[in-house]
Amino acid sequence: MQDFFSTIDFEATIQDFEFTRRAMRKIRSVVDSEDFDDMDTAMIFHYLSEEMELVSFHDYLKRYLYERSGMKEPFRTIPDKTFQEIIMYSFEENHAPHSFTPTTNKWPATVKRWLTQDGVRRQVIFLLGFGLRMSETDVSDFLTKVLKEQDFDMTDPREVIFRYCYMHDYPYAKALSLLKIWDGMQQKPAASAGFAGIGRKKQAPVQSRQEDQGRLMIGSERDFLSYLQQLRTSNIKQLNQDKAYQYFLKLYDQSLEVVAAVYQMDEDEAGSGRIWTKDQIGASDLEKFICSGIPLTGSGNLQKMSSSILSRHFQQRRM
Repeated sequence: MQDFFSTIDFEATIQDFEFTRRAMRKIRSVVDSEDFDDMDTAMIFHYLSEEMELVSFHDYLKRYLYERSGMKEPFRTIPDKTFQEIIMYSFEENHAPHSFTPTTNKWPATVKRWLTQDGVRRQVIFLLGFGLRMSETDVSDFLTKVLKEQDFDMTDPREVIFRYCYMHDYPYAKALSLLKIWDGMQQKPAASAGFAGIGRKKQAPVQSRQEDQGRLMIGSERDFLSYLQQLRTSNIKQLNQDKAYQYFLKLYDQSLEVVAAVYQMDEDEAGSGRIWTKDQIGASDLEKFICSGIPLTGSGNLQKMSSSILSRHFQQRRM
């Protein structure tokens, strides 16, 4: 078998497989076309179901392995068995666990299942990160582009440790050692908490961090452990939750203004002389506005997704 790690320039070749950007360009070309306003529902359905590329987890994973392995054969001709062997070989070479928790699942069956699933849990991506020796950017792409979830949670010590290991190409054994250090921090009083290799000196503030494409870059291991210590002694997660709620309130207020403006432009309201403001828009008005394009049942409830002829194409995907 070709050495999985003797790869070609991945960053250069992956450009042809930027599924998200390519899909965005394609749908824009349809929406912005002069014929879009005249398209009937059948044409739009054909585009969404036949031409729009919806990349599932298993397809993205296989294309990722295809590029990383430097295969030359046409992608569609590669059997799943080959990808399965690559994953199992790579996990063995990197001494990566088959699961983060005890399991009775057979390892070959688990890998085979990954190659057929449209979506997986977040922990599977982190597991693949160690098994396939992914970079931090690769793991981030799987989280955000494939799972459509948030990037690394910098308030979660476990994800912070995993990210640090991906950034520095550390094996899972290193992650385990850092997790033990974190557990040791948790067991010590906040006033005197120290950590292995540094002692109990007053901790210097984390050094200035470089930002690469908007991502926080943690430098030396000393800086990294200092960041973990900050996570322990501060309530960063609560601060982020409060900040997120403030953004939600701001967006909610803006949404009320949009609905009021639409009501004001309504032909039936134009001659009434009534002035619509956001204060007159309630939660039910906003819900009705958001769901205005969804058909209703005879009892006035929203149609279930399973009733749509597009449900099969959007199954397990988030809009």
